[in-house]
Amino acid sequence: MFKQTSFGLALAGIAVTALAVHEPRLEPEGAPPVYAVACPEGAADAGACEVDQFTYDGWKTYKIECQQCHGGGGMGSTFAPNLMTRFNESGVDYGRFLYVMEHGYQGQMGVMPSLAKNPRVQKNKDAVYAYLKARADGAIPNGRPPKPDDTPPQPQGAADGAGPAAAATSAAPEAAAAAPAPAADAAPDDAAGKDGAPGYAVTCPEGAVDAGACTVDQLTYDGWRTFKIECQQCHGGGALGSTFAPNLLVRLNESGVDYARFLEVMENGFQGQVGVMPSMAKNARVQKNKDAVYAYLKARADGVMPNGRPPKPGS
Repeated sequence: MFKQTSFGLALAGIAVTALAVHEPRLEPEGAPPVYAVACPEGAADAGACEVDQFTYDGWKTYKIECQQCHGGGGMGSTFAPNLMTRFNESGVDYGRFLYVMEHGYQGQMGVMPSLAKNPRVQKNKDAVYAYLKARADGAIPNGRPPKPDDTPPQPQGAADGAGPAAAATSAAPEAAAAAPAPAADAAPDDAAGKDGAPGYAVTCPEGAVDAGACTVDQLTYDGWRTFKIECQQCHGGGALGSTFAPNLLVRLNESGVDYARFLEVMENGFQGQVGVMPSMAKNARVQKNKDAVYAYLKARADGVMPNGRPPKPGS
């Protein structure tokens, strides 16, 4: 027997702590997003449930953009708080959620960067809220929900039969790039790597100011892609840094960060003056592509590859 749950948030009747009331928040133009979730009685894993496309998109975006800090299912880590607790006990509502997405948050555990310039988050932030609210309400257990079919469960109890709110379609622009690193006609002599470090193969036209004009190998392309998904929200486009995380080109060039140090930080994280970088030891994408990320960052730090999106090899 399935237990079907849906959610359409109304602030009336919900107790909100005094702290949350006085914290900054945005006043949303419309009603908070809703979710549609159906789980078997006593389900302990989201894989046994059915979810609508909106909630699935929220889970997927959360997994890519948020899980590395906030833990699987929003359950927290040593670097970021349990979001179930924040929703249920700290009175975080839709307006407060939107404010933190826009402005970031300075907490006791660390710094959460603003996600205002993260296109994936901006496109799917309402979906992320719906997924987290479903988790906080106990409507869906932790785990990966199955991808919806063409007949997802319909929400019950939503006013006027309203279904899940549509995700925003306008994506925030890419973070403005600083002056690009000078490009070169070919990779430098040490592109093959030293001391076991992965190498890169990059060729750019003379004077190129965007990586789109270059040719890169698959390893370097995979490194760019992984960096963009996992690292750019803190370290900025092209690893040029932000108010939340340092410029990695400077770290590789001036701070003596080599391959061994890079691997150490990937494994153990880093406590710096700017903020806390969590360990990537349990991030499957990073672990699969960490050598590729290093190759991409080294190409950037060596001045071989300017900022921007390189073309996919063979395209």
